[in-house]
Amino acid sequence: MRTTSRPTPALARFASPVTAVLLAVALVAAQVATVVAAEEPLNYVPRSGTSVVNKDYQGNKFINQFFKWPSNWSMKRLKDYATTGIEIQTVFHCTTSCWVARCGEVKSWDSNLPSAYRDTPLGDNCSYPQPTVGSSITSNLVVNRNYSVFIRPYTSGTVGAGEAVRVRYSLTHKEPIWCGLGPEWCMFDLDGRNVINWTQHTHGVKGWTFP
Repeated sequence: MRTTSRPTPALARFASPVTAVLLAVALVAAQVATVVAAEEPLNYVPRSGTSVVNKDYQGNKFINQFFKWPSNWSMKRLKDYATTGIEIQTVFHCTTSCWVARCGEVKSWDSNLPSAYRDTPLGDNCSYPQPTVGSSITSNLVVNRNYSVFIRPYTSGTVGAGEAVRVRYSLTHKEPIWCGLGPEWCMFDLDGRNVINWTQHTHGVKGWTFP
């Protein structure tokens, strides 16, 4: 007696020609999405700017970031998706002590970014305080406009011997379910790029360009 073997459940999924075609289409789409994801993240970082960590005439320290996008292509990822945003982080690496106190909380701030907000330090590593300001609606960004972020963080008055500064631009994604608490609670990092890394002991000014 001849017996007919039954396909296993895993193989049965490929038994239909239509299913096989759909699977092939899905695989191609996944490959395209992977390529796009690999290429697009860089199309959110400004291409040039100036970073300032300084103090005013009263000795109060502050942070200024100046930057711009020179073309629609350079901000493509920020314009194409309604749920994307950007955050500008000034990250302090302190091996001993750090003049940025209270885990990078911000005393005062200002920015001409559209729908600007001050990010919460909740969840940050307090060994690397990172005062942060972001934009939750980046579709309103304008090519070649000079944007700026001003931050006056809480300070400790001391400067560590190994203190260094890293300026980072992070692509963010909006989770609307949390936005009722404010944009600082519903924007989450997708990707990030450093534009400056430099050591400074009191203050500094540095221009930069991004490839």
